[in-house]
Amino acid sequence: MEKCVLYVFFFCILSCTENSNKTEKDHINIPDNLIVYHSTDSLNRIELNSASSTIYTSVNVSCSTCMLEFDKWRAYGKSFKDKTISIFPICHSKDNFEMLKYLFESGVIKPLDFPLYLDKNNEFTELNKHLSDENHGLTVLVDSDNKILIKGSPIDDQALMKKYTKLINNQKQDDKK
Repeated sequence: MEKCVLYVFFFCILSCTENSNKTEKDHINIPDNLIVYHSTDSLNRIELNSASSTIYTSVNVSCSTCMLEFDKWRAYGKSFKDKTISIFPICHSKDNFEMLKYLFESGVIKPLDFPLYLDKNNEFTELNKHLSDENHGLTVLVDSDNKILIKGSPIDDQALMKKYTKLINNQKQDDKK
């Protein structure tokens, strides 16, 4: 009888460990100390809570060419006419976000339809190392429960963009049911 209890005990421990690892891989971790930066005072966007899908992407805003991707994200977000997608760029910087502010204030980068989230300590990348992809950085699509549906950046990869679009449209249909 003692052996049976011992086996059940070890089984429970192993089950809990397996589930916690699965949760880490299947969900995105968002740091608590993000600072919201609006590139314009008049945002035409939906609240994150009402979106059926959210794209989280890490952006190095110390790199001017990386920031030029904001135009691609803007266009991709506008391709969903019913506004069921939220784009959540989490920005990290080595220059205290000075280049980002300068490029917006000088008009080099047009105001965005979504806010940027500044991560002063680059915690987003640290919390989500398991999701980083050397080819696509850290970009994921999640559902309304923050469960990861797909990872990788769709803005420069047409095949991945089709997969993202299909998943987002499926999420919209599931939400209507």
